[in-house]
Amino acid sequence: MRRSSLDPSRLTDIHYLQQQYERWQTIYELAPVGISVADSSGQIIAANPAAERILKQPTSAHVGRDIDDARWQILAEDGSPMPSERFASTRALREQCIVEGQVMQVVTADEVTWLTVSAAPLPQGGVIVVYADITDIKQHQRRIEQLSAYDQLTQLANRTTFFAMLDKVMVEMQASAKQLAVAVFDIDSFKEINETAGHEVGDRILCEVAQRLQDHAPAGSFVARIGGDEFAVLCEHGEAIQQRATQYLAALSQPLSVGQAEFRINLRAGLSLMTPNSSRSEALWRQADLALHEAKARQQQLVIYQQAMSERFNRRFELTKRLQEALLNERLHLYFQPQFAVSGAFTGTEVLARWNDAHFGDVSPAEFIPLAEERGLICQITETIFTQLLATMQVWQRQGLLGQQTYAVNISIRDLERPDFAQQLVEKIQTAGFTPTQFELEITETALMKDPQHAFVTLRELQECGFTIAIDDFGIGHSSLSYIKQMHAQRLKIDMSFTQEMLSNPADYGIVKTIIAMADIFAMKTLAEGVETEQQAEELKRLGCDYVQGYLLAKPMPAEDYQAFLHRQQR
Repeated sequence: MRRSSLDPSRLTDIHYLQQQYERWQTIYELAPVGISVADSSGQIIAANPAAERILKQPTSAHVGRDIDDARWQILAEDGSPMPSERFASTRALREQCIVEGQVMQVVTADEVTWLTVSAAPLPQGGVIVVYADITDIKQHQRRIEQLSAYDQLTQLANRTTFFAMLDKVMVEMQASAKQLAVAVFDIDSFKEINETAGHEVGDRILCEVAQRLQDHAPAGSFVARIGGDEFAVLCEHGEAIQQRATQYLAALSQPLSVGQAEFRINLRAGLSLMTPNSSRSEALWRQADLALHEAKARQQQLVIYQQAMSERFNRRFELTKRLQEALLNERLHLYFQPQFAVSGAFTGTEVLARWNDAHFGDVSPAEFIPLAEERGLICQITETIFTQLLATMQVWQRQGLLGQQTYAVNISIRDLERPDFAQQLVEKIQTAGFTPTQFELEITETALMKDPQHAFVTLRELQECGFTIAIDDFGIGHSSLSYIKQMHAQRLKIDMSFTQEMLSNPADYGIVKTIIAMADIFAMKTLAEGVETEQQAEELKRLGCDYVQGYLLAKPMPAEDYQAFLHRQQR
C-alpha cells in the first residue's frame, strides 16, 4: 500500500518540505472527515476541525484524552456497548495494523452519531484515526427497513415481519416447552364500509382496530397487519384460551366513532394452537387461516382449528380442480324435475345440474354450487346448463315433445353482475330457435339480498326480455316487504324446509300460510318445493298455493327418463 507521496531524494530540501507540510496541513484542515492523531501512549494529541463538527464537541474536549478512555460512550453497530479494546484506534496501535471500515455509534448528551472509522499506525509511533459521519445514511437505511418491515398505515409489523417472528417464536417455544397461539382476525363487511363511507373512513377504522388489538392483547403478544382488513396476533396460551379469546373479541368489537358516525365493528377470528407435534410455522398459520374461513362460513365470531377443517379444505381444493376439468370436458349432466299446478296439470320443469366425478362419485349440488360461487366458476356452470339444455330442447322439438311448459334454470347473483348477461342470454336462446318466454330464471332469496339494488336492475331487464322470474328458497333469507315489492318477480318458491314440516310444526305452517297470502297481495304465484305426501299437497291447495314440486309427483330424472315422461304426457 502506498503511504506517502514524498520524494525521498528531496527530503533535505527545506523549501520542498515546507511546501509538503503546507499541502498536508490544508488537507488536514479542510478534509470533510474527522482526523485525530494519538501518540504512542494512546493519548490524542491533535484533531482537525471536522472532528469537532462530527463529534459535536470542541477539540479541547477530546484532545488530551486517551483513545481507550472509559468516558467515550461507544456502541457497536448492533447497539451493544463496544469495549475499548475493540476500537479501531486501539487495535491499530496495539496490533500495529491497519483497521478499516469499522462502524460504531458515538453517544453524546443530545444524540447518537454513526461513524465509519479507519485507523493506521504511524511510522514514528502513534496512530492516525479517520472517521466519517454516516448518520444520514443509517437513518435512510432505517427508513427503508421500516418501510419493508412495518405497515405504513397502522405502524404494525407487516406480513413479512410477522412470519419471521412466527419462525423465531416457534423455535423459542419448542425449546422452552411453552405453547403458542396464532390468531387471525378479519373485519366483517369491511368492503361495504369502504364502499359506503369511503376509503378515508375505512383507513381510520383500520388504525383504530390496530390500536385496540395492541391495547387488549395479552402481555408479550406480537400484533401485525397481514394485509387489507386482516390482522394476526402471536401469544403464549394456557388454560381457558377460548374464553380469553372470546373476551378479547368482545373488547375489540365495541362501537367505534369516526367523525359524527358510529360504526359497530364485528371481528371474526380463527385460532390455531401449537402442539408438541407442530414443527412448521406455515402449517400453524394455515390452520389459523382455515379456522377464520370456517368462522366466516358459520357466521361465528371465533373458531378454533380442528383437524377436520384441513380435511374439508383438501377436499374442496381437489373438488375445485376437478370441477374445472368437468366444465372443460362437459361432465356436468342435466336432470329434470317436473312441476305441476295444484290441480295436477303439468306446467313446467326445473332444470338441475348433476355431477358424477370419477374419484368422488356423486357430488351434491349443495356442495359444488357454493364452491363454484366461491371460486368464480358459477357463471361457467350457468353457461354450460343453457348450452346443454338448448341442445336437448332442439332434439325434443324435432320430436314434437315440447309443449307449453316452461323450463326453470337457476342463476347466480354473479350472473346478474355481468353487464351483458341479459343480452347474451337472449341471443343464445334465440340462436337456438327459442324465445325467453319459454324460460323461468330462479335466483335464491339469500343470494339476491347480497346486492339487491344492482340485482333488481338486471332482473327487470330480463323480465322486459320475456323471462319469468322466480325467487327460490323463499322464507329462509332476510328480504323485507319493500324489497319483495321491488323484485317484480312472478313467482315465489316456498322452501322445502317449511313445506315438509308444515303439518307437524305450527310455526312452519304459519310461515307457509303467510308467504302464500303475501304473494297474493303482490300478485305473485307460489310454488311449494319438497311436497312428499298427499296431505301436504291437499293443504297447500286449500291455502291457495298455485304450484307444487316434489317426490310425491315426480323425482329429478336424467334426460332420457324425462323424455319418456314427455311422451307419457302426450297420451
